[in-house]
Amino acid sequence: MELKKNPRVDIHRKSGLYFNVALVIVLFWVIAAFEWTTYDDVSRIDLEVNKADINQLDPVKVSPKVIAPPKPQPIETTAPEKKKTLAEEMEDLEYEVDMTVDLEFP
Repeated sequence: MELKKNPRVDIHRKSGLYFNVALVIVLFWVIAAFEWTTYDDVSRIDLEVNKADINQLDPVKVSPKVIAPPKPQPIETTAPEKKKTLAEEMEDLEYEVDMTVDLEFP
C-alpha cells in the first residue's frame, strides 16, 4: 500500500522542536512570576513632604505619675505555740479499749 501523505508536511516530524520552544516560554513565565515584586502604596511615602524642622518643635512636658505605696498591714501579735514533749503527746493519745470476748465451747 502506498502512502498518500507527503513526508515534508508531517506535523510529527518537528514535534520535539515545538515542545522545546513551548518549554522555554513556559519556564520564562514561571521565573518572571517568581521574581515579580509588588509594593504597597502605603510604603511609597514621599519623605521630603514629611520633613519637619526638629529645632522648631516645642518640647513636650512630661509629668511623672506619683504612685503611693500601699498602707502597711497591722502585724498580729500572737504567742507562738509551745512545742509539746513526747510524753505529753503520748498522754493525748491514750484512750481506753474495752474488749470483751465471749467464748462458747461445745
